[in-house]
Parts: sequence; C-alpha cells; structure tokens
Amino acid sequence: HTFRSREPSARSCTPCDPSPASAMFASMYKELPGAAALLPGAGRKDVQSESTSLMVARKSVKAYAGAEVHDSSYYFKCMVGGILSCGLTHAAMTPVDVVKCRMQTNPEVYTGLFKGFEVIGKMPGGLLPNATVGFLPTLLGYSMQGMFKFGLYEVFKDVYAGAVGVENATNYKTLVFLASSASAEFFADIALCPMEAVKVRMQTSPAEAKF
Repeated sequence: HTFRSREPSARSCTPCDPSPASAMFASMYKELPGAAALLPGAGRKDVQSESTSLMVARKSVKAYAGAEVHDSSYYFKCMVGGILSCGLTHAAMTPVDVVKCRMQTNPEVYTGLFKGFEVIGKMPGGLLPNATVGFLPTLLGYSMQGMFKFGLYEVFKDVYAGAVGVENATNYKTLVFLASSASAEFFADIALCPMEAVKVRMQTSPAEAKF
C-alpha cells in the first residue's frame, strides 16, 4: 500500500481569523504615517535597541491588527474595566451626590455645596455616615452600567462591523462606533435604573427614615 502524505491547508495553519472589527482597525492603522512599519511582518529589529514608546506602539498596533482576538475573554476584560472605572468612581463621589440631590429637593436648607456638608455634619451620627447614604446602591448600579457600557460597546462594534463588512465598517467607522456606543448605553442605563432609584430615594428621604 502506498500512503500519500496530506498537505495541511492554508486555513488549518491559520491560528485564528481576525474579526471584522480587527481587520477594520488594521486598515485604519495602516493609514497612519509610519504605522505600516509597526505591523507584524514589516521587519524585525533588535528589541534592546527599540525605545519604550516604539515598543508600546508596536504592541498597540499588533493588537488592533488582529493579534488580540475579540473573544469572550476579551469582552470579559472590557466588562471588568467598566466595573472598576464606573463603579468605583461614582461610589467615591457619593458625598457630593448626597448634597446635590438634597439641594434639588430641599433648596431652602441646602443652599450650596459647602453649606450642605455643614448641615449634614450636624446631623445625629456625624458627617461620614450621613454623607455616604446610598453608597452601596451607587456602587452596584454604576458597576452594572459600566459593565454593559464598556463590554457591550466592544461586542456591538464587532457585530455591526460584521454586518456591514470590513470595507463599509472602515469607510464609515464613526457611524459604526456611534451606533455601537448608543446600543451599549441603552442596555447600560436599563441595568442602572433599579439601583439609581434606590439611591435617590435614600438620599432624598427625611433624616429619620431608616434604610
């Protein structure tokens, strides 16, 4: 019997096809002056001789050129980034939010930001407990918003780029980004609403209310 070796196809040798969005980003970066030299396969240099800025630029361009696959792991990282960036920052601003909400509902007493903190500081329990009312729903609500905003933005970019094709996604990338952002924000605000309602109720209720 004669056994004939089978040559692997070109597709089987390809580790992973870049997503339409990755191809779109690659074409965008190729238009930048000097960016072509940073793309994979454009020639190698001694790594030790490269400046830090060039190494960072090479890594960034390679990522958008398809070296970083837009899979579930990538979307998960974006969601975690959204949780940290939105949830923590909004929760840190809770004291200012308390004064702001009470200035809107009780302007006769809370006449300004510093006056508001003065009034809150004289309440039973002191400044810190009264100025952090609504901290937990703020943290939870805006963490949910950030997760959907950052995560779904990347998902919708890939979905819309795949729907219209690489060429149209490249030519009309601003519209693709705009549609992706609006779609992500739609779901992000829905996720925020329940905790936002709880937060506002807690921050605008009379001091004797117990939560």
